[in-house]
Amino acid sequence: MRPTVMTMGSSTFPILSTCCSTCLSPTARRPRSLSPGRVTTPPSGTTWAARSEEETLMSEKKTTGILRRLALLLAMFLPGAFCEELAAANVLQVGYASAKPGDDRVHMTITATNDEPIHGYSLALAYPSGVLQMTDIGVCGTHLVELEPEFVAPRIDNELGIAHLAVIIEFEAPTGENYLEPLSPQDSPRIVARLSFRVLPGAAGGHYPVRLVDGIGAPAVYNRFSNAGRSIRPELRNGTFFVKGENVLALDRRRAFCGATPQMVIRALASHPDPLDGFSIGISFDCETLELDPDDALLGTDVIASLGNQVELFQTDIDTLPGPMDCRSRTGVIFDRVPPFLGQNLLPSTNSPPTQEIMRYTFRLKSNAIDCADTEKLDLILEELEQPGSLNTTFIVGSSSITPVREHGKIYFCTGTLRGRVVDALTGTGLGGVRVVTIPEGINATSSANGNFVLVDLPPGDYSLEYEKNGYYSGGLLDVPVSCGNENNAEETGLYALPPSCPPPEGSFRRGFINSDARSDLSDAISIFNYLFRGFAPPECTAAADVNADNRLDISDGIFMLNFLFGNGPPPYSPYEECGTDPDSTLGCVRSYACEQ
Repeated sequence: MRPTVMTMGSSTFPILSTCCSTCLSPTARRPRSLSPGRVTTPPSGTTWAARSEEETLMSEKKTTGILRRLALLLAMFLPGAFCEELAAANVLQVGYASAKPGDDRVHMTITATNDEPIHGYSLALAYPSGVLQMTDIGVCGTHLVELEPEFVAPRIDNELGIAHLAVIIEFEAPTGENYLEPLSPQDSPRIVARLSFRVLPGAAGGHYPVRLVDGIGAPAVYNRFSNAGRSIRPELRNGTFFVKGENVLALDRRRAFCGATPQMVIRALASHPDPLDGFSIGISFDCETLELDPDDALLGTDVIASLGNQVELFQTDIDTLPGPMDCRSRTGVIFDRVPPFLGQNLLPSTNSPPTQEIMRYTFRLKSNAIDCADTEKLDLILEELEQPGSLNTTFIVGSSSITPVREHGKIYFCTGTLRGRVVDALTGTGLGGVRVVTIPEGINATSSANGNFVLVDLPPGDYSLEYEKNGYYSGGLLDVPVSCGNENNAEETGLYALPPSCPPPEGSFRRGFINSDARSDLSDAISIFNYLFRGFAPPECTAAADVNADNRLDISDGIFMLNFLFGNGPPPYSPYEECGTDPDSTLGCVRSYACEQ
């Protein structure tokens, strides 16, 4: 905000604008009080009240003059400094999402704060196309819906992994009265774009960035706000998409009693959708407090039960490394190594969390080297070494190696309790029914009506908290350390209510949602047969009853629906997951209850 200008003679000085007027007002200052222990008597002929009022007026005039001169000098050298805190910064931020391989219609948001009116904006972002495919980018389900923007231009290139969005709120009068108003620092960010992704089947688990990148595409597109034709460059903050991988290796987290537990069995548990032809595991640990003999690293019970003596290569070695985690065990296993190649492998296991035991390690605790008063845990890290030829944690499928999601292990001697609160970011009121999940561990709790939650029996360590509630979105994960005891508190976290989505296009329907209950179930299949063979009235939306999309309503649609509900058949053709239209359909749709707002 620019300062206003005051002219005095031939000189011009900037002065504070009206947003700072309160700091110059005598009524805005705290009243002065007498110093403790000081006794003052009024002069002869005056009363305390009169003398006090006279002194106060003189003092206020003097103080006001000093404040005005000081403010004038500050305004000359720091124009706008007093008002800067009253406006939000210009920021674009991508949110957070998580899903499993094969999941579709997974939404992320892009939010914005702005300190001056916005008449339009453009977005340019990049994502890992080998993991994610974008299916939509637009303003439906954002705060732009109520402004009814007249120009919305999305563009997606899944080969390059880039997407653009351009929005002009009022196309015919682009600098008119219809705009995004400025926000104050206390205001919640506004959703200005909603992204929809599909996670590719077989995608490797992990955290992937979704980045706002300037100058991508042809022609190049930049992340900018526009105010009356003037570009504003916002701060860009990237988001994270967490793929809950199908290939996972997790080490046990086991509790021990310090000074009383001589040894501890730690299992390596696997989850993988493909048969394994072998695997390797590297575990780093502290040699001063833990000891592992190679003979105490054994094949897991599930490997023994499945393959018995058919494992053709199995070896564990212990290496010494520099640093605090100065020991590292490395295990290599191949099931079918030498002729005759019989093709033996370890069958898939897709349980979550993983349950297939592929290794079993017996660690000995050096009790005399552990300070029980100060030691909360001993870490077991599935560390990846970058040196060529290092034996890291991998799954072998055919001739390919896959790096699984690694969940480190630990031996811990105590637990902690973590408390926190979730609120509605707009109102500040507690938000109940929020599922709070720890990463790792997957320990969860649900917030009470006032927003409070408690997570108990957490092994000490560093966690990220994920918040889930229908109709709300989170700006990201909250990182929080947990130590033993009850004094762990997470920062208060605000979730943002999703604004209403765009109304469906005229004539929208959902196949399989046939009767008036706005659900897709057995009664919809029966309604097809009732109309065709029992003389009942036709469906109000015949197009929704054409579940096999052959542009006819006949017995095949009823059978298709039953096969979907009870015979593991495919779902009705699109539009099924959400409301939409079929330009090739000649069947009518008078009313679709599933698509009514």
